[in-house]
Amino acid sequence: MNILCLGDLSLDHYLKQDKTFFGGCSLNVARQLYEVIGHKQTSLYVPLGNDENSNKAKAYLESLALEVRYKPYSGALPSQPITVDENGERHFEEYIDGVLPEFKVSDLGGFYFDSKDLIVFPYFKQVESMVSSLLKLNPKAKLACDFGNLSDYDGKLTPINKILPFLSYAQFSGTPTCKKRDEFFSKAVAEQDLIIVDTFGSDGARAYQKEKTYNSAAPQILQVTDTTGAGDAFMAHISYSLFVLGKDLQSALNFACEGGSKQVSHLGPGPL
Repeated sequence: MNILCLGDLSLDHYLKQDKTFFGGCSLNVARQLYEVIGHKQTSLYVPLGNDENSNKAKAYLESLALEVRYKPYSGALPSQPITVDENGERHFEEYIDGVLPEFKVSDLGGFYFDSKDLIVFPYFKQVESMVSSLLKLNPKAKLACDFGNLSDYDGKLTPINKILPFLSYAQFSGTPTCKKRDEFFSKAVAEQDLIIVDTFGSDGARAYQKEKTYNSAAPQILQVTDTTGAGDAFMAHISYSLFVLGKDLQSALNFACEGGSKQVSHLGPGPL
């Protein structure tokens, strides 16, 4: 199965440690799929600018073994300042979006996307144009989207209604005791052929499919160093388990919780 990770690449700057890593949801998922899980039919498509950080990112991408495409723009590479508290919980400071809001995929044409079996992408304010251009192409591939905690939309679920009908899989980050979200997700999966997963960090995750819900506890972690990229690791593991291996949803959910928990053991958004 050919999996395309589409969307963002950023320079993650850890402020307290004054360390930088190349990150971003799409790059993180692609690295997890290729390097950790060993899925060699993984590809990545992201925008780059023409600044110094973009040049370094280009060199970094060329060092990766996975298939990479990038679209050049005039401008800066996106950047994400990060602080990590004493519990290892990461906190995002104000995002520097650079060229990301300009990124559209319609000029690449539907043929490229139709050659993929699964397209994985995030959804937040800066990639709205990218997602809109992708959906207009109506690719044959299954679509899997990570909406995160919807912080750009004040946590409101209504902005996603226009996207859910296109998806085979939708992932969120929330809390396990929100009745409103539970009702929204249950209704959404009852109305279409869709899997929704709500991740809860150390409280595990819950999956919704048709009239059923599935729960998985998070593995016990002795030391949490940095939670950055845990959701992306989860996304990579559940995508592989569900769509490549064809596992049942409970098994895939357990596998993804295990995969996400391993990411938090070290500083940085990517796998060791």
